[in-house]
Amino acid sequence: MSLLAGLGLLRVVWMPIIDNYPALLRFGDVAFVPYLVSVYLPALAGFDIRVALVYGILGAGILLFTAGTFTSSTLFLLPLPRLVSRIVSAPMRWSLRKNWPTAGRDVVVVFAVYTGVTILMSMPFVLLDWPPRVQAMLHAFPYNLPPFR
Repeated sequence: MSLLAGLGLLRVVWMPIIDNYPALLRFGDVAFVPYLVSVYLPALAGFDIRVALVYGILGAGILLFTAGTFTSSTLFLLPLPRLVSRIVSAPMRWSLRKNWPTAGRDVVVVFAVYTGVTILMSMPFVLLDWPPRVQAMLHAFPYNLPPFR
């Protein structure tokens, strides 16, 4: 939650740039992929899981937060499997040549590397303009795209 709140706070810093170049926000469209895939595939089979998915994610988040606040051990959230952890931390280990940031400069480098990775992962969506008008179409997705349309 603090990561997402921090990212939201960073939008305040970007406001002057975004006001003049709103298309720059498209470089974060990769964040929509899990939702788009998890809703589109069941829709192909005839199941509309949009509402259930939202309530399920909200419930899981509340449960995880509650369980984390009642634990007595520096593990607040559930640990990631080792393979997933190694994949997610690979850009950090590659850029720092160590396992953890130890100085303020290291944190800035890690933030810049992960920002670059997010932008690179978003490039296909930006270049192909898919999904079109993301914010306006998410409420109707996937029923406003082929084969439903």
